[in-house]
Amino acid sequence: MNRATNNEMTWFIKRLIDIRNDVNRTPNHIADIKFDYREIISQKIIFGKMDKSLAQRKVCDMLALVKNDYTFLNSLDHFDERRLVYEILSTDGDILIKGYQMEVLEGYMKKIKGEKKVDSKSTESRIIIRKDNGDFYINEANGERFLNLKKNSLYYEAFVAMYSLIPDGGTISFSEYKGSASSRIKRGFLNKTQKKQGAKINSYLNDKTNGFLRASKINDSKFKDGRSLIECNPVEGTIFFNNKK
Repeated sequence: MNRATNNEMTWFIKRLIDIRNDVNRTPNHIADIKFDYREIISQKIIFGKMDKSLAQRKVCDMLALVKNDYTFLNSLDHFDERRLVYEILSTDGDILIKGYQMEVLEGYMKKIKGEKKVDSKSTESRIIIRKDNGDFYINEANGERFLNLKKNSLYYEAFVAMYSLIPDGGTISFSEYKGSASSRIKRGFLNKTQKKQGAKINSYLNDKTNGFLRASKINDSKFKDGRSLIECNPVEGTIFFNNKK
């Protein structure tokens, strides 16, 4: 599993703070809290598609990031490192989190927000799409976002055909694209001129009513180089994918 993003950690730590606030204990006293792994499953926009085991693992991985951040922990005034543990309960599969004082949670939230400010100043506000087990994620200014695409749709198959050839961006010809496309996509190109093939590709990828661009909710205006995410040139018979940082 990939390392948790700032966006994922922000949501998770904030949720733990909310749960800890409901515990009737002095903020810096030790208090065990119970986290429902199903909350991760329900947050598809942030975490993507998760089943029970993946959600439990994600929670444990995020808690491990805090537990193993010795620079952060050593900066705190009061904490007991031995109590920063967690376990998956055999009864319902929830995660019991032990020893997380408010100082730890609130301090880590400040750390995350500080990292976000550094990232926003040092990197250009660009987006990049990555693939993981058939799902696609986009890296935006506020963190990584899961693209909620219908895998049985033509726009999904059309995008996969292009992405499989140039995952890091670049340019391909119509003939290269057709060689990578599914049989459903290929049927749309039968007996069509190059111009009409370009129009068909655009309808799958860039159409504002039922194409990939609309389904993924990507705003082309975020690109600072003046180019769109996907550009189809029917004159040259090429497709350009703007997927470089």
